[in-house]
Amino acid sequence: MTLRQLSRHWVVLAGLGAVLTAQAESGITASAAAGASASARLDFRVSVPKVIYVSVGTATSMAANPTVDRVDFNVPAGDVGSGNPTSASSGTGGYPVVARVVSNEANVSFTANGSLGGLTNGIQSIPWSQIVPVAGGTLPHPVIGDGTAGAASNLTASGGVVDRSATWNFSYRNTAPLAAGNYGGQVTYTASLP
Repeated sequence: MTLRQLSRHWVVLAGLGAVLTAQAESGITASAAAGASASARLDFRVSVPKVIYVSVGTATSMAANPTVDRVDFNVPAGDVGSGNPTSASSGTGGYPVVARVVSNEANVSFTANGSLGGLTNGIQSIPWSQIVPVAGGTLPHPVIGDGTAGAASNLTASGGVVDRSATWNFSYRNTAPLAAGNYGGQVTYTASLP
């Protein structure tokens, strides 16, 4: 066999080897005897991305939703500034408010940043300390800060995962008489990895 013929055989064999290595595992037993068997294996892999998710109010689980819900308090005329708390009774998106935080990376720091100056009506305002959250579930409501994040709720991961949820009810302390009108403000909730 010449060198040229030999090199052709190597090319054919190398190509055949490449085809064979790309095939899945298989097994064969050339026996009709009782108890004969053959086996083959198959590997599986699931790739899970790193995520951090927070929802407060109307939400589709684990999806972005641009809707910002509102909680409404209607103070009875005979209770204005009486110190009798007024419970929230309505709002857009449903009430009580449903909240959830999910992370599969590590512990989570959960904060609430209220708009600067509290809830305002022209030059009149209600401080955030007048809004009292009551959480039912595994997600505590963080302290609402005034123009900055308040004290964080630290959520500890279990098995590398944080999955906390709660329903939140709110009340307005109603400790001082205020000028008539609608007072508005917004709280931004943030879940972040430390």
